[in-house]
Amino acid sequence: MRRSTWRDILVAALAAVSAPGLEAAKDGADAQTHVVVAHYNEDLSWISKYKNPDVKFHVYSKGELSPETTLIYPNVGRESHTYLAHIVNNYDELPPWVVFTQGAAPKWGYRANDPSSGHLTDKITFEDYLEPNHKGKDAFFAISGATALPTGEQTARMGIMTDQLPTFSNDICPLDGPDGWTDWWLDVDHPHHKAGEDMLQFYNKHILPNSDDEDSLESIVLGFAQGGRFAVSRDRIRSRPVSFYQDLLQAVSAEQNPLEGYFLEAMWYDVFHPEKPQASKPLCEYAIRQPGIKLTPEEMYIRTARRLGVFDEGAAARMLSSPYGAQVGQAPSSSPEPEPSPEPEPKPNATERDNESNDTDRDGHNATHNHSSTNSSENETRSNETSNETRSNETNETKNNVTQNNGTQNNGTQNDQTQNDQTQNDQTQDPDDEEEDEPVTEVVRTTSIDVVMTVPDNFTFDESAYTESMNLPADAEVVHEVLATVDYSVSFDATVPKTKVGEIIAAANGVSADDVTVTEKSSRRLRADSRRLSSVEYEIVVKVATDKIAEVKANAGNSSRLEAAAADAGEAAPSIQEMPTAKVKIVTTIVTRQPEGETPIALPTADSVKTAAAAAAGVDASAVVVEPITTQSETVTVSTTIRPRGPAPKGAGAHHCGTAVFTLLAGALAAVAL
Repeated sequence: MRRSTWRDILVAALAAVSAPGLEAAKDGADAQTHVVVAHYNEDLSWISKYKNPDVKFHVYSKGELSPETTLIYPNVGRESHTYLAHIVNNYDELPPWVVFTQGAAPKWGYRANDPSSGHLTDKITFEDYLEPNHKGKDAFFAISGATALPTGEQTARMGIMTDQLPTFSNDICPLDGPDGWTDWWLDVDHPHHKAGEDMLQFYNKHILPNSDDEDSLESIVLGFAQGGRFAVSRDRIRSRPVSFYQDLLQAVSAEQNPLEGYFLEAMWYDVFHPEKPQASKPLCEYAIRQPGIKLTPEEMYIRTARRLGVFDEGAAARMLSSPYGAQVGQAPSSSPEPEPSPEPEPKPNATERDNESNDTDRDGHNATHNHSSTNSSENETRSNETSNETRSNETNETKNNVTQNNGTQNNGTQNDQTQNDQTQNDQTQDPDDEEEDEPVTEVVRTTSIDVVMTVPDNFTFDESAYTESMNLPADAEVVHEVLATVDYSVSFDATVPKTKVGEIIAAANGVSADDVTVTEKSSRRLRADSRRLSSVEYEIVVKVATDKIAEVKANAGNSSRLEAAAADAGEAAPSIQEMPTAKVKIVTTIVTRQPEGETPIALPTADSVKTAAAAAAGVDASAVVVEPITTQSETVTVSTTIRPRGPAPKGAGAHHCGTAVFTLLAGALAAVAL
């Protein structure tokens, strides 16, 4: 079938599938702002708050219907399909201002599997999106995440991680430049990592205008609005022809959970800004990526907490892999979280329940078991909960396999399960078994130990031995970061710009210019009375992975490579002034918890750290420098749950290094369970 025929059929089919018993909304005919909502089964009661004659909502449902539903779409392509289908179907009749959003209520922050997460960052409100030409601009994006392709490393805006910042930016990027972002981290289960090369090629082929090399794997950084929420003007949408959107619509229409849907979430800004793609210039000023050092999300949380110096209760871990399932392009296996509804929905009759059950069985699990993020729209991995589901059976999963009937309510008790003789699994507990919260005051101490050493080319570091030498308690949380650099100095002609110096050094060493730091060290004049400089000596620091130390160090000391790189840049030959040396910085963070009043845990001294670091790295202690050791203390009140005769909580004993939870920021950050 020819593509044009396929498009015509698809568009006509989508336009014809109206919700049963629902007519297309006729209110808001003169509204300046239209809101496109990609809905699966989220509660949409929040829409009523924003309804007015100047705002018209288009709700496209792919799961459970809502009183707000305008049209039913097939459950394919995630929110990208919904957005693109709306543009294609309304291209010639677009209002002045269009807002695109997923179905979850817009609220601050994001926590995976939490229905209260709403993807707003800093102090931005949903009203900001509804305002046509917000702040005089023809588009409104709040960039809250960035991904580096093809590696899939990511960084997050501090304003979506914590609501306790001293200053906030309600603009496209943080006000603080690189300080407004977390350190880069790598989630190996994220589609941006697993399919990074495919994602980059998709960008080059479909998004980047006039791309000369669709197969190029040259690294780029894409800033994006997490949760796929943004607002654009009619003219901004029409900066691309309708055929462009039809091609993208075709790319996401074949599968329920296509990779292209994940790709587009990171590319919406470039979709609507063809004249200034991020491949040409980064959208925001991000933190520098560390070569070879790939932080896990947990390590990033701890580093962020260390930067902020704030420790609070009630936080939940923000794991980027969890919204996407265990395998890229496959349905996730994790059980979805139920989404609470503020108002009860009408109970389905028996026929409707049977139909729902049949739909679920027919698809193997659930018709939309593709996306477990509570803030994503139609592809969220949630069961089709009804008001008849049993929502308190967690303790019943631990020791018996009593048959549970999700179609009926257990009426608060489960006396029919007495054949298992495990009374702790009854939903109705004895009053004496009810949980109690008993406050406990604890002291959280965060100790920072930084060690710098000169190392040989074949550097190795035994983290386990280094940690054991500190003689810390078993429940202490310890994280080490190993940062390697090659340091030397080079003189350039004074006419060479500093930025070009960095580019030449990067080319000579075979690294990215982002990994090179250039600092002016000294300068020489032509004559004593001359104002013109003849040369400038620069201190060069090149960030490297520990397994690349020998290679980069050899390149740095190769005068021929340096001269060739300068010649390629059209500059005079520089000269090496100080030969390169390899240095490593070990950044250690130790977090301990103790009841208030107890004697503080003994921490390692500078001398013991020096000896241990030298031994772990296989270098002489004279090559090791220990920077001043600092400790921050925070007194917190936590609640402990008492269960006199009840079962242990689900998952008890499965946490890492004990039971304490090291929390970072209320409602936003979290760290690793200790």
